[in-house]
Amino acid sequence: MSTILAQRQRWLYEAIVADRAPTPQGVLGGAAVPAELGLAVYRHAYRARLRDCLEDDFTAVAHVVGATAFARLADAFITAHPPGDATLNAYGRFFAPWLESTRIAGRARLVELARLEWALVEALHAPLAPALDDADLKGVAPDAWGGIRLRVAPALRLLPCRYATNALYEAFRRKRPLPGAQRLSNGVVIIRQREGLQRFALDAVETRVLGRLAANATLAETLGDLSAAHTLIIQQAFTRWVAQGFFTALG
Repeated sequence: MSTILAQRQRWLYEAIVADRAPTPQGVLGGAAVPAELGLAVYRHAYRARLRDCLEDDFTAVAHVVGATAFARLADAFITAHPPGDATLNAYGRFFAPWLESTRIAGRARLVELARLEWALVEALHAPLAPALDDADLKGVAPDAWGGIRLRVAPALRLLPCRYATNALYEAFRRKRPLPGAQRLSNGVVIIRQREGLQRFALDAVETRVLGRLAANATLAETLGDLSAAHTLIIQQAFTRWVAQGFFTALG
């Protein structure tokens, strides 16, 4: 590639992604399509495609803040994080962390909602794996349970929450009135099964325990500080988690 061609390609890229369109210099146009108009088409298409991509991944966030405000947020994010990959599948992965740096009203609640939506995207694209079954569990000796580790499914995502984020997302999906921003220590787990994505609300204890298991803690490390009442809750929850395919193997 010649130096001149490389320079022109770099100029065109920077002109498309820049906040403000530069005056075309050395770029050919014509009577039908002047250089300024041709450049404007590329600039518009670039940002419009990325805005559509973000809105597709964060439909609930866009609904909560409104179309105009979301368009402004998307444009600011596009400027801060131009795409750097060959595809746009992972483009939204920085949106929730970036949103946390803004001053938008209700930021903390929106960040959680964005994280939930991105967790859904990640789970959707994660590989499926065979689930742990009862036969695997029955083969564990009684005195070996404390040292057992559980491998979580690659399509499982756990989101600790400070707000009723799962309820907010469910209200959006069902086109119901959105709940207020009440504080609530809880969580939501997302799992991709062969039938599709599933979401399950968790209480604070379930969220903490599942988080420990996902971090490769042993059962003894995970359950050692729980009260008798909480241990009973987790025993009941564990039966559901196994049936729902949260785990793939014993470690």
